[in-house]
Formats: sequence, C-alpha cells, structure tokens
Amino acid sequence: MPDGEPAKKLANIETLAERLVRLGADRKAVLLALGGGVVGDVTGLLASLYMRGIDLVQIPTTVLAPGGCIGWRQNWSESLGWEESAGDVSPSAHCSH
Repeated sequence: MPDGEPAKKLANIETLAERLVRLGADRKAVLLALGGGVVGDVTGLLASLYMRGIDLVQIPTTVLAPGGCIGWRQNWSESLGWEESAGDVSPSAHCSH
C-alpha cells in the first residue's frame, strides 16, 4: 500500500477486499494492522466492511497511531476532500509501546 494520506482511498479498500476474497478469508478471519495511522485507518475500514465486520488487531508503529486504536471512525481521502466513513470498528486487540 502506498504511504501517506493519499492511500486512504476506497479503491485501495476495494483492492484489499478483493484480495481477501481470493485468499478465501471468511468471517473468522483476523486482520492485522502493523503500521502507522494510515495503515490502521485503511485496515480498520476494511475490517468493518468485509463480510459485515471481521476481527482486527492493531499494532501501531508511530507515535500518533495509538490514539486511533481504541475505537474510532475511519476517514479516507477522496478526490473532493475528506469524507467520513460509516464504518465504526473497535480492535479485538491492540499493542502499544
């Protein structure tokens, strides 16, 4: 996935969801978000949408990312600016330093 806020696009969510389908991920799947805020936001939205919600584990690797790990609404950037998603998700687990 590309770095930075531009990666928060629905096209990236769709690509990742298609990959999950091809891999045979079902409702018992667990997504692991290992990275900063963008990784957590993208993975969180994907987890909330895929099969109406699957488990998510957050492992933030940046100083600011842990703030978004304890339940949040994912935001993503579209061509006309910021849009807020309807995908609320709280991680099944998260690790923080």
